[in-house]
Amino acid sequence: MPTRNGKKYCVNHPDKEMIPANEADEWRHVVALAVQREDKGYDVLQKASVMIIHACPICGYCESYLVQEEIDNLPGRDKI
Repeated sequence: MPTRNGKKYCVNHPDKEMIPANEADEWRHVVALAVQREDKGYDVLQKASVMIIHACPICGYCESYLVQEEIDNLPGRDKI
């Protein structure tokens, strides 16, 4: 999504600032992780990622971003 002055804007409505999707005054969402099997099914892992989801209040377009703690723990992050 386009970012200006540290704010995120919708790709469909470039003048509309996207807002964090808020549930119970919490800005973070926990997303369960899974791997796809060859038979198109899924195996859920005993892991999850914490994300912040931004949404356009006009069209509902949304994007998710890992929180900084998750980014800091990415494999290979120490090599950047």
